[in-house]
Amino acid sequence: MTPCPFDPVTGDLYAADIGQSAREEVDIIKKGLNYGWKEVEGDICYVSGCDLSTYEPPIIARREPRLVFSITGGMVYRGSDIPDLCGVYLYGDYVADSDRGLRYDDVSGYSEARAFRPTVNNLSSFGYDESYEVYALDRGNGRLYKIVAP
Repeated sequence: MTPCPFDPVTGDLYAADIGQSAREEVDIIKKGLNYGWKEVEGDICYVSGCDLSTYEPPIIARREPRLVFSITGGMVYRGSDIPDLCGVYLYGDYVADSDRGLRYDDVSGYSEARAFRPTVNNLSSFGYDESYEVYALDRGNGRLYKIVAP
């Protein structure tokens, strides 16, 4: 199994960033851009006096209380077992046992995609196999789960 946050088709580099206390975010990293660490948390200033316009905004900034605590990213699904997930960035939460996905393009931004299964408690990592099927690691029980259609 290979962990790799790069989309094997587009080459985009995704990064899930755990916030301080109010936001969890996902970024697509591009050379030369400043994402605001450690002055910015998601889409808000974490320190007084920062100027958000000088930083690249995240593609998403989660702020739902009690739904997102510790984002765990993620892989872009490029396997063939679940055609509806092709091109979807899969991510979840270490604490909240949530599974999520998003589609992203430079023109329309992002849209939520359907969730995946199984829901993994203590989700700590993702990886691909040689067919680009995605697996998720549960740190709590040490098990590896293959992502399947809901």
